[in-house]
Amino acid sequence: MAMAENGKLKGAENGKLKGQVALVVGASGYLGSHVAHALESWGMEVAWHYHKKPPRFPRAEKNVQRLLLQADMSSALEAERLVERVLERHERLDLAVHAAGDFLWKPLLETSPEEWERVMATNLTSAFYLARACWETMSAQSRGHLVFLGQAGCLDFKVKPSMSVVHIAKQGLWLLMRSLAREGAPKGIRVNLLSPGIMEKTEIESPAPLPMKRKARPEDITGALAYLLGEESSYLTGNQLEIAGGWGL
Repeated sequence: MAMAENGKLKGAENGKLKGQVALVVGASGYLGSHVAHALESWGMEVAWHYHKKPPRFPRAEKNVQRLLLQADMSSALEAERLVERVLERHERLDLAVHAAGDFLWKPLLETSPEEWERVMATNLTSAFYLARACWETMSAQSRGHLVFLGQAGCLDFKVKPSMSVVHIAKQGLWLLMRSLAREGAPKGIRVNLLSPGIMEKTEIESPAPLPMKRKARPEDITGALAYLLGEESSYLTGNQLEIAGGWGL
């Protein structure tokens, strides 16, 4: 899928996504909002999910009509209702992106039960509930795509005591993706994982110089998403794509 320098799809490729429907879970977050904007720019109808704080838009976009939907994705019932509301508006669902997930800097055994549950709920449980809520519709369509946002290095995390809980959740997300991909393939449902490295505008710093001398930018992630949505990757499922600029090698 050809990309222009500004991150928009070139030429006829843009039209291939026009009219398709996407749901972005966590669209009020830094990366989730960039993903949702990118999907809109490629011609998709986008439902913007948020939990507590709705997405904020530039003043120039105040008259743009968008479907904003609130839900607590740690609840299976609310996840199902969220997807139902998308279907009530659009009667189809082609893509669901899970871009939610709380972070926690804390040694494992200093983590409270409430903190553990929150990290697992926002990173892992909510992704399962999203897939579960989308599955029947995508199966009936004989097509659909689930994309989860993980973390670079999730296949071989080195133990870092202050990040153990998040690493456990992200590795679980990888296993969830693989399991869903195997079950979804005969039904025409693809499931993949995009795993960013250290992002701009985050508190995470690398202890060693980054190989490509910069942090990941949102357009790096949306560029990889554009590839996953292209015809040339239509046979790709159950895969993790790291966008980390060599970090961790």
